[in-house]
Amino acid sequence: MIAGTSTGGILAMGLGQGKRPTDIVRFYETDSIKIFRSTLVHEIKDLGGLLGAKYDNVVLLNALKHLYGDQTRLRDLKPTIVIPSFDLDAPWMYPDGTGKSIPVETWKPKIFHNDTTDPNGNDRDELVYSVAMRTSAAPTYFPSFGRYIDGGVVANNPSMVALAQALVSVTDGKRSRGLNDIVLLSLGTGVRESRIGGGDHDWGGPEWLSAGIIELLLDSPMDLARYQCKQLLGARFWRLSPYLESNIPLDDARPAQLRNLKRIANDIDLTATVQWIEHHWQ
Repeated sequence: MIAGTSTGGILAMGLGQGKRPTDIVRFYETDSIKIFRSTLVHEIKDLGGLLGAKYDNVVLLNALKHLYGDQTRLRDLKPTIVIPSFDLDAPWMYPDGTGKSIPVETWKPKIFHNDTTDPNGNDRDELVYSVAMRTSAAPTYFPSFGRYIDGGVVANNPSMVALAQALVSVTDGKRSRGLNDIVLLSLGTGVRESRIGGGDHDWGGPEWLSAGIIELLLDSPMDLARYQCKQLLGARFWRLSPYLESNIPLDDARPAQLRNLKRIANDIDLTATVQWIEHHWQ
């Protein structure tokens, strides 16, 4: 199983399609500078992001179609693929715990997957590029894709989502696996120093926004997922997410910054991670 959120979802589905990591790196090197480019017309129309998303998503859509093909579906990917997104307006039957199910329309997480052993169904007929758009529609950066936004608002670290999906598997009417059958390698995009100093913050909306409440809400679930998976799996869980000495903006796609990201990645000491894989992965 490969799970991924947002840019991790793009990676997960590329790997699931059989692409080499170098092919996906080339996608970022070639297309990211075009994806994260705002035209003068767009800037005027949206007043520099005040009245709309910072970037149009048409270039991203076309780039993802080129990466995966415009007819590739989740069923065409070989491993089980799990991709979190967030549905802004989901009609569903809400089980309220009293034995009743109530029809409601509310925002809720949406986990796209191609797992045929899930008794609750799957999303095998979904187009891969469409799922990639839904998991990477980062608020303020891109418009929503239909009624979906970036899965990072609910599962920036999808480790716990992957674990839950692995446990729901049923074969011949019986649960296929338990916690002792699972080994989970979690790869992050790096950790930087993030803090709000002092105490007793009696702030309103503008103060919280300027202090970074959006980043806080996106970052906070990541270490929670690490804690939960470590408590449940013990030594069979490993998280690799290197410390970053400086903040690298999500949309900084300058060639120099891409070279810097490759340098950071190439300098990571993978010895302990490789040893863990050799010991636990069979």
